[in-house]
Amino acid sequence: MEKQHTEKNAPAFRLPDRLITSVDLMRTIRELKSLDDWLNQAAIRSGGQQVSPPKTSATLDETAQNNSVSLLDSVGRQQLIAVLESFAIKAPKIHISFAVEPSANFLSRMIIWLRTNISPVILLDVGLQPALAAGCSVRTTNKLFDMSLRNRFTDSRHFLLDAIQEIEGMSPAKPAPTPTPEPVVPSAPVPQATTVTPVAPAEGQKVEVKPS
Repeated sequence: MEKQHTEKNAPAFRLPDRLITSVDLMRTIRELKSLDDWLNQAAIRSGGQQVSPPKTSATLDETAQNNSVSLLDSVGRQQLIAVLESFAIKAPKIHISFAVEPSANFLSRMIIWLRTNISPVILLDVGLQPALAAGCSVRTTNKLFDMSLRNRFTDSRHFLLDAIQEIEGMSPAKPAPTPTPEPVVPSAPVPQATTVTPVAPAEGQKVEVKPS
């Protein structure tokens, strides 16, 4: 009973905040295995040789410090490798796709919230989908949540169509366009014919006839 109580209240394994994705986890496992191989080979070398261990990353150092594991201890390294490999298979994972690449500060705040409220060893994988326009889509092992602007427009399409039809019904009818009168071109005056009335010569008056 006492042993079960101790195990139940044992502190949970803590991943560093800089270890966010599955890719980060696999990179840390490869680095830890490489360090373990190097230290094991250095232990069997002949004495008197001065050797310097390879420099480790900040992610691996924080992983060991958060869980009180000494990287110089062979047993501690093997236990840490086993735990990290188990997380690579069994740890809960969330995949979030964004329209644009999120900043490192945003991802850091998100992983802190997820590990505080969901699981201390959850992993967050990030993808890019420009077609989302804005927002994001969240996928777990068995669910998909589309919180993108694209999906929002799709769900609200009927509201948009109703609003457009309502606006069209409220708009006053446009008057028919007034035809533009064609310009009047004044016509040239037509000369009128002059009627000449012959006058009979007076009695006794001579009439001269000029040859044409």
